[in-house]
Amino acid sequence: MLVDKFARQKRRLPEYVLETFYGRLEHVFLIKICPEPPNNLFKTNEDIILAAIRSCKLDTTPAELKKLDIHLYTHQGSLDFTDVTSIQAVVGRIPHKASSTWAIIDRSGALAQAIFSNEDGAGNGN
Repeated sequence: MLVDKFARQKRRLPEYVLETFYGRLEHVFLIKICPEPPNNLFKTNEDIILAAIRSCKLDTTPAELKKLDIHLYTHQGSLDFTDVTSIQAVVGRIPHKASSTWAIIDRSGALAQAIFSNEDGAGNGN
């Protein structure tokens, strides 16, 4: 999500930076909207799918885990509702045996990107 890095400072023009958020999907809602008089706000039948996501408050993650896109959290935050199309990826989580900490295993980043290397020149039409 693009977040204003000066949101807490008054009298500053916004400057947006890309920030990753993690949360736990709790509910999915299907809302069917039908055009009915007298409002006729919608021309056709429309479906809206909303997701209820409980945010995860990330803890400080050791550098060796951060390099692997593994993030730790102990507490959860607010329940937020969003259009399901704003969800970028689904990640996994595993509990830490000795504490109430969870590890988020995110393979949607750089480690998950497929890279094609055509070193032998086959298949390039030459």
